[in-house]
Amino acid sequence: MSTPVNTSAAILALSKVAWRLSISLSNLISDAKPGHAALLNLTGEVGLLGNECYQIHLKLQEIANNTETGSPPPYDGDGRIWASLATQIHETSQTIQELESFEKGFRVEKREDSSLVSQPGQLGKNEDKIEEMENSVRRHSDNLRTTLLLIQTVLAHFVPSGVERTLRDDVAELVQMVKKLQRLSQTGPPWRHTQTEATLMQYAQEVIVKGTAAKEQSMVPDPMAGASTGEITETSDPPWTEVIVAIQKEQKEPESKDAIPKSTT
Repeated sequence: MSTPVNTSAAILALSKVAWRLSISLSNLISDAKPGHAALLNLTGEVGLLGNECYQIHLKLQEIANNTETGSPPPYDGDGRIWASLATQIHETSQTIQELESFEKGFRVEKREDSSLVSQPGQLGKNEDKIEEMENSVRRHSDNLRTTLLLIQTVLAHFVPSGVERTLRDDVAELVQMVKKLQRLSQTGPPWRHTQTEATLMQYAQEVIVKGTAAKEQSMVPDPMAGASTGEITETSDPPWTEVIVAIQKEQKEPESKDAIPKSTT
């Protein structure tokens, strides 16, 4: 079973690989005079991916340090959030390996053709591939960012002090991340949410509902007062629910092998 402890080292290693790859890609940019916009964007996204991985590592270390050895993963009784994170680490690692192969292959071409530096067209012919990899890296970063928000939000829900402020901010950012993923599916090239993203968004939906309800309860202690406040209630239908429904509808042919089932234990 995936836990904060056994996941922390894996995502830290992934962050280091991403940073090293970003540096290697930066060297390609300096070689490909006068520069290449697509490669520059890809390099930036890989660096940001490393940052997202490291932020999750820091959060996992914080959780591990506050968790007794041998105890179940905190803040997520059914383990879905940790299973989702483990799946994301695996998928992100595969993308990074593809990027490393691309970078190494490009360097081989460069050695075989000493005139490559003066031929920007060599990079131009790979522009579509570079943009495709950039989009993949960005999606991984968005998913990891959403996961970090989920961890922080669920953590805030179980901490009595300061819940209202932290929970309000994190729930709002979660909603924005869900909307961002939905917008990406409506612009640019044809694009479908992965099973990992669908599972992540489903969990986000549950956390948003729980967080919204907790925030309202802290704002209106009197149950009778809640009916006249005009606040959004747990039975309301806010705009973000439409986003979740749209994501679920996209899963016409879900692959059961990639699904992250909700544990019954």
